Amino acid sequence: MFSSKKKLLVGLISCLVVIIGVYALFKNDSSIENIESPLPEEPSSESINKNYSVKKPITSTEDITIIFTGTGEVPANFDAFIDKNQALLEAITTEEDVESLLPYLHSRINSVGIEDGDGYKWLLKDGVEGKNAWDALLGKRWINPNLYLRLSEAANDSEISKDFNNISLLAEIVNQKKDPQAVVYIHQILHDLDEWVFGNNASEEKVSHFGVTNSENGPHKQLIEEYIQQEQ
Repeated sequence: MFSSKKKLLVGLISCLVVIIGVYALFKNDSSIENIESPLPEEPSSESINKNYSVKKPITSTEDITIIFTGTGEVPANFDAFIDKNQALLEAITTEEDVESLLPYLHSRINSVGIEDGDGYKWLLKDGVEGKNAWDALLGKRWINPNLYLRLSEAANDSEISKDFNNISLLAEIVNQKKDPQAVVYIHQILHDLDEWVFGNNASEEKVSHFGVTNSENGPHKQLIEEYIQQEQ
């Protein structure tokens, strides 16, 4: 009787040893697998800032290309961790950057119908029509006040800097108050800068001249500045 109990106890202990051994083996294999296949880590902001630039010339605010400038292979999806709004602002540093971006900014505000006046009428509407018109403007990088502050800093001419600073102030009014008249004044300044100050009118057509820039000492520049003071 005692011998049978002893054999049973030995058998149970043997089974327990086997179970423990299998568990330990499985745990070790799992640890090895984890060592061999570590999870990818998000790159630090410091390493990202040192390893990218924005492709130039800059001809758009919404469609910018981030270039990897580090050594070795390009990390997968490295630009997914980059703040493209900040990258754009940091990339604008020279007069050439200002000049390359200006035609795009002018064309974007023309694209919402401000040039022919129809866009202004839509911005005045209530309901869905008015909402759609404002959706085409708000939230875009090209209507960001900080963009025009950066252009103001990058411009080599103090009077051109004043004009971009005025656009920045008008853009703040647009974003805060949804003010259609401020949109119109932004268009007029961009138009005169693009067509007359920087001379980007490639056609022989006679184009409008609003006379609202400090750059040309325009006869209507005071109208812009008075409006800004009134609405701030």
